[in-house]
Amino acid sequence: MSITFLEIQEQANKLFNEGHKRVTVSFPDGEKRNLRLFSDRTEGLCYIIPGKRRRGYPFSSYYLHPTPISIRPIVSIKPEYKKWEDGWKKVRAKLVVSGLWNDIVEEIDIALNLGYDTMLEASREYWDNYNDEDKVEKFVAKYPTLASKNEEGKDYIRCSTVWNYSKLPRVKKMRFSLRNDINDSILQQIKIAMDSKKDYDTGGRTAYDVSFHYDAAKNLATYSEEFKGYGNGHYYISLDATHSLFVEDD
Repeated sequence: MSITFLEIQEQANKLFNEGHKRVTVSFPDGEKRNLRLFSDRTEGLCYIIPGKRRRGYPFSSYYLHPTPISIRPIVSIKPEYKKWEDGWKKVRAKLVVSGLWNDIVEEIDIALNLGYDTMLEASREYWDNYNDEDKVEKFVAKYPTLASKNEEGKDYIRCSTVWNYSKLPRVKKMRFSLRNDINDSILQQIKIAMDSKKDYDTGGRTAYDVSFHYDAAKNLATYSEEFKGYGNGHYYISLDATHSLFVEDD
């Protein structure tokens, strides 16, 4: 029994909604195409044009013909430790190029030197022993690079390093408008400000109230997405003029 394009399209939408952005489409003549899916407000489900980064075609029978006979998700077989390692190396590379957040680069280096398994183990032990009176002493003895000394010379655990780098990084492109042309214009203004080393603040509205702040003297930048009408939401540090790293929810 032959499959209709509408059925293929429904399967594609289902896969995309389940989080599968890369799929393999097979055709009657044996051809197979690997496609990267995305959603457009006007066209609906689309796929990236091979060889392009930002242009695509609608997932329709006009562009995909003859009718495909199947569509399957491309499932990554990369192990979790490798995703963690590659992810933090990419974050580090962006920070090195932009020059932002030098202290974050140092923290990433500590985590990468320890490795994924050790960071997971340190995080588990931190929480398992949270209420122990001698938790700092035990932790520092086992993970000295995840500790520092305060002004009084007393040991303390570098909690943010333990919390943040035992997880996979969550990086996203900053978005200030639902319109791509407006968003691209704002990102360009951010780049100009960073290249010129000038303080810059901007914002916008998507599904959130969005704000961005660049402190040229400290060479730090932040990005936030707050729920409309409320003072809380999702908070990020900016890695460069286009991308930010998730830090916390509030």
